[in-house]
Order: sequence, then C-alpha cells, then structure tokens
Amino acid sequence: MATNNQLGNSFINKILPTFGQKRVDIPIWNESQHMFITDQYTSAAGNTYYLGVRISDQFVTILHIGLYHSWTYINEVEVYCFDGDQKKLIGKTKLDVFYDEDLVRDTTEKLLKDYMSSQMKLQGVAYNDTQLNDEAKKLVDRSYLSMFDSNTTIKLEAVRPLLAQHNN
Repeated sequence: MATNNQLGNSFINKILPTFGQKRVDIPIWNESQHMFITDQYTSAAGNTYYLGVRISDQFVTILHIGLYHSWTYINEVEVYCFDGDQKKLIGKTKLDVFYDEDLVRDTTEKLLKDYMSSQMKLQGVAYNDTQLNDEAKKLVDRSYLSMFDSNTTIKLEAVRPLLAQHNN
C-alpha cells in the first residue's frame, strides 16, 4: 500500500494524467462491479467497449461489455481455469443482451458447473448435481470479493500478467 510519502503530484499525475497526456498502463479496478476494466476503446460509431475481468484464486471470468448510447450490453462471458500461472479457457457463451448481473452470475456458474461435471465424468468420479450447483455458486461468490477485502488472496503482482495475456 502506498504511504503518504509516495502520494505526491508525480503519482497522481501518473494515474490521473491531464488532458492530452498518456496514462500509465496500470490495471483499473472498478469497486462497484468488483472487476478490473481493460481494453477500453471507443468505436468510430461512438460506442464504448471494454473487458471486465474478475479473478479469484481458482478461475478468471472475462466479460465482453459494450456501452451503446445509454445502454450497457453483455456480449460474451468467458471462464478460464489456471494452469500454473497461465489461464486456460474452460467455457464461453455469447449473450448479446442488456447487461444483467444475475445473468452474468448464472452464466458463470453454469460454465463452471459444466466444466466440473465434464471433468468428473472423464475421471469416473460420482457427483451430486445439487452439491455441484452449490460449489459453483460458492466459487462465483468468491470471484466477487473486493480487491480491498483483507481476505482476498490474489495480489496485484499476480493479477497483472493475467490481465496482459487476455488476448492470447
């Protein structure tokens, strides 16, 4: 955490540059949505697009979001598991609907449940659907923890490489 000695004009100017100056490449944390915002751009038509990235200790969710006039759309949800310090796609769903947080949660839970179910079947492990649904919900709930929560185990140093590799 930055101490008061580090909070000076040069630091503030890096994270909030004046008009016309480039911003340093530091991930943007959006506390209200409990996710990082990356790859933000505005199209020639004036629509804004960005990726919302939620990271837990066991998976990553990437949301493809569009802002059209006064509407927010969710275009796609991708879920990745970890393979060491890399991420591997385990499921994705195209939605193209108005943004609805409950829909995003449900979609993420379904993608996780489908993945866990397929892995259990491949390994010959018996499972209970209700128990699997509960586990998927718990996993998704943990991905909504605040970066400011003292229980959050993912640190910014671990997050930066994952945010940088989303285009892979």
